[in-house]
Amino acid sequence: MLGAQSIRCADHVAFCDMADEVVLLDAKAGLYFGLNAVGATVWQRLQRPATLAELVDVVIAEYDVDHERAGQDVAVLVKELLDRDLIQAA
Repeated sequence: MLGAQSIRCADHVAFCDMADEVVLLDAKAGLYFGLNAVGATVWQRLQRPATLAELVDVVIAEYDVDHERAGQDVAVLVKELLDRDLIQAA
């Protein structure tokens, strides 16, 4: 999907931390999105450019999850964020 390409939060997305979640506002579409604790961890890391591998490493370091599961979950999240135009190539 992305390989070694870096991605980051899209410029038109505002966010707010709320306990263990993050709420995103897509200013272009006028839509809100919520991310759970793991998604919030990934989003925080995307404040600066990161590769998919770096995102997986962050999830593994923060949560009790193996590499394969973290990789699958991060890939699904990143695909959804890309599909919704909430992140972009860095």
